[in-house]
Amino acid sequence: MPSKQTFCWCFGGRPPDIKYGIDGDTQLKSMALDIPMPTDENELNAMFEELVAELDLDKPHRDALFNLQPEKKWQIYCSKKQVYFVKILVFFKVLSYVFNLLSKE
Repeated sequence: MPSKQTFCWCFGGRPPDIKYGIDGDTQLKSMALDIPMPTDENELNAMFEELVAELDLDKPHRDALFNLQPEKKWQIYCSKKQVYFVKILVFFKVLSYVFNLLSKE
C-alpha cells in the first residue's frame, strides 16, 4: 500500500482539497452557446442524428426524438453540446490545479 504522501488518491493517498478559484462571494455564470440554428432542416437533422446516435436508443425512442419540432431539436442539441464544453472546461481547470501543485513540490 502506498504511503499517504502519494500524489494520486487512487493509489491510496488522501484526495487534495481543491480550493482553487472558489470563494463564497462569486456567483456562477450561466454559459450559453451562441450558435445560430441552421435554416436548412436537413442540416439540423444531420447534426441531431449525430447526437441521437450517441444515446444508443431503441427505435420507438429515436422516432419520438425525430418527430420533435426543429426548435426543440436545436434546444436539445445545444444543451448536450453545452454539457460537453463544460466538462472540457472543468477538466482543464483541474489539470491546471494539478500542475500548480506539482510545480510547488
